[in-house]
Amino acid sequence: MLLIPVHKTLGAFATLHVAALQHIIRKQPYNQGQMKRTLKRLVFNVLLAGLAFSAFACAAQTPSIPVAQPSSPSPAPTLQATPTLPAVPTPAQPSPTMTKPCAETKGQIQSLSFPGKDGYSTIEFELYLPPCYGKQTSKTYPLLILLHGSGSDKNQWPSLGLAKAMDQKIAQGMPPFLVACPTIENIRGDLYKITDFVGQEIPGYLARHYALRPGRDNLALGGLSYGAIWTLRTATRFPERFAKLGMHSTAVDAPDMVAFSHAILALPYNQKPQILIDTGQMDEYRWSATKLDEVLNHDGIAHQWVYQPGYHEPGYWSENLPSYLDFYACGWN
Repeated sequence: MLLIPVHKTLGAFATLHVAALQHIIRKQPYNQGQMKRTLKRLVFNVLLAGLAFSAFACAAQTPSIPVAQPSSPSPAPTLQATPTLPAVPTPAQPSPTMTKPCAETKGQIQSLSFPGKDGYSTIEFELYLPPCYGKQTSKTYPLLILLHGSGSDKNQWPSLGLAKAMDQKIAQGMPPFLVACPTIENIRGDLYKITDFVGQEIPGYLARHYALRPGRDNLALGGLSYGAIWTLRTATRFPERFAKLGMHSTAVDAPDMVAFSHAILALPYNQKPQILIDTGQMDEYRWSATKLDEVLNHDGIAHQWVYQPGYHEPGYWSENLPSYLDFYACGWN
């Protein structure tokens, strides 16, 4: 909008009225009364126009701006020092990487027993636990069951130096495992009773109460002399149960050999156990071990055959115990 100053507007308006008055005087004869009336109208009109233009000029020059209502001033925030809280100790979380390595170098042998499933017999056995057993709650172990010979009991294998040999082999890098040595009552007796407690009851009891690694690949069975016969018979009844079989200085007869061979042949290839047969060259029962080797060769069953100096006596088994343990531990970790 174009705004014209008020004094200029009033001047123009007065000039217009004076010009009009001069025109009237020139056109008409001079009349004093008429002149007075004309001058009064001129002054009135000038004043009225001035008021009108003043009001218009104020309205035009003053924009309509909304006026903010005053509000109560917000109090200025008061800065306060943040209190320092006492440090709360964080409990250390258990972590395998933080666990102090176990420094044990010797295992232990426990004497254990549990009732047989027949309700009246008691199964007794010695159990070797490797160094540091139980120190790592998540660690599990394979199991080896070793059977004694005729006229002996659960103490035969420990008396041959089992704990010392295990400790030494583990210190040299052999993976640790548990070894159970049960007493076989009536060793020349009930086929089904003995094979049941060797093949089922002992592994089942230990699996419920000890940190055994599950699965067939982590279970091995071996024996010396008559214990080698029960190793073969148990594997004949439960050929799928054991990943490794050791028959040391066996005295098994031919019918048992044939039955064993047929049971192994019936297994799928990937479930056939590893087999070790050994005997001393001066062993009075060496003919049995030699014959078993021939039968397995004839039937195409893979096995290890060791024919070496020695007699059918504790000195031979004690001397060869470290090599037996190497066989059983092979493939375990």
